[in-house]
Amino acid sequence: MKLSRPISIFLTIAVILTMAGFAFSSFASFNPQINYQGKLTNSGGVTVPDGNYNIEFKLYTVAGGGTAIWTETRTLTDRVAITNGLFSALLGKVTSLSGVDFNQTLYLGVNIGGTADTPAWDGEMTPRKKMGAVPAAFEADKLDGVDSLSFLRSDQTDTMSANSASTLLSLIQNGLGDILNIFDGSTEVFTILDGGNIGIATTTPSQKLSVAGNGYFTGTLSASNLSGTNTGDQNLTPYALLSGATFTGAISA
Repeated sequence: MKLSRPISIFLTIAVILTMAGFAFSSFASFNPQINYQGKLTNSGGVTVPDGNYNIEFKLYTVAGGGTAIWTETRTLTDRVAITNGLFSALLGKVTSLSGVDFNQTLYLGVNIGGTADTPAWDGEMTPRKKMGAVPAAFEADKLDGVDSLSFLRSDQTDTMSANSASTLLSLIQNGLGDILNIFDGSTEVFTILDGGNIGIATTTPSQKLSVAGNGYFTGTLSASNLSGTNTGDQNLTPYALLSGATFTGAISA
């Protein structure tokens, strides 16, 4: 029997999360599947006889041609039941959808293979069905109403940007741990301890600012009390305003 193409779709494609049917536990990993529903008729527009049909589903990134990025073949015990021409299939039940990148436009191809144990494929129907989204899917792209484009990513370079008179970023440490640690590879290069001591190239700053290494200043260095333990010369450029400074070495500016 020659089946008509394209297939007549009467309900939208819906993306759902299923676990043990249509329910899932918050303690289990999510199993994404696509609920695809349609009506199948023959070339004369008459619904096909009831039965379990071989159906092959494919996902593409293009509306025509190209290579499928995902294929699910429903044969034998996985055939799709059709009653009064109507069917419903959970895509991903046989072949996992976990490797599919849904952050792009996708097209669904459908191929019918009759009801025999050995499929007699009718050829992929045209046009392919463009994948859509249900309202819940739009909310899934948000967190507490904030669009995902506003999120900062930790797996690649990103930029924080805002236009506000308020503070752009606040870090609040209510415990005893460090406030901030910045690493260059595996080396910690900047540290803010609990209490506010800042360390550059040291993880144990004993003062409000501790620098392990040389410092270079091209502007004015002002201090009410500056002391040094280095026995070498202290070079300050272009000049320094010092009050109560004590050095064991010479100071040049």
